[in-house]
Amino acid sequence: MTVLNWIRPNKPLTRDDLRTYIPSAFARDAIDVTNRYVSIPTIDVLDNLAAGHWLPVAAKQQNSKKHQHALHTIRLRHQDDIIKSASDIHVGETINEIWLTNSHNGRSSYQLHAGLFRKVCANGLIVGESTLSSVKVRHVSSARDDVYTHLTRLAQQLPRALDVVNQLQSVRWTHAQINDFVQHALSLRFDCDVYQFDTNDVIRPRRYNDNDATAWGIFNRVQETLIRGRVSGTKLDRETNERERVHMRPLNAITETTRVNTQLWDLALEHAS
Repeated sequence: MTVLNWIRPNKPLTRDDLRTYIPSAFARDAIDVTNRYVSIPTIDVLDNLAAGHWLPVAAKQQNSKKHQHALHTIRLRHQDDIIKSASDIHVGETINEIWLTNSHNGRSSYQLHAGLFRKVCANGLIVGESTLSSVKVRHVSSARDDVYTHLTRLAQQLPRALDVVNQLQSVRWTHAQINDFVQHALSLRFDCDVYQFDTNDVIRPRRYNDNDATAWGIFNRVQETLIRGRVSGTKLDRETNERERVHMRPLNAITETTRVNTQLWDLALEHAS
């Protein structure tokens, strides 16, 4: 299953970019839906959000045979943050984002999640439900206006996410606490009785300026590992009771990426409390 992921932190995606990489955002019809379903193209919603200076900076589309109606997610950033991110945002700092997810296959409502962009590693983080609840908007005639209304409300609450960042930056876990957090985090993706990954591999910095030892730094490195993979571990063969080497694969599916991101955020906050 392939998902396109294109990030331009300092330059909004153009309509041509979106049409090339996220064609389902332009769908004017829908499939497998009831008579009550109202098809509202994502691009129309984006045009409405652009009037409030919320612009797309990254996008994914699930690879599907019905690619014109496939699930897609678009990360939006306020124009002011896009302008200042080039020079005024230092490595390691975060920028507010909002993630919009939608499809035109009758299986997904419009979904809005609060998000953060961390400059040091280009991580896209989704804020957990314990901090800011996500918003779901049904495909009805008022959806276009409803999405903008809910986005505006969500944007007003984004400082609460930065409060959590500050909280995690003030916490330093012991080695035992780090291991406990990592093992619980791994369980969001794996059966830990079957799959085993070394804590040090999971939290190992992937770049020289990403060695923050606070709970915030640990959380970010764990998040990057869970989403991008690229660490080795072992898998138990239940028939032979022997272990074989495995390589953690990237997490590509949009729904699963969202689930792991939000649950990991809540898990970090729980462990830091």
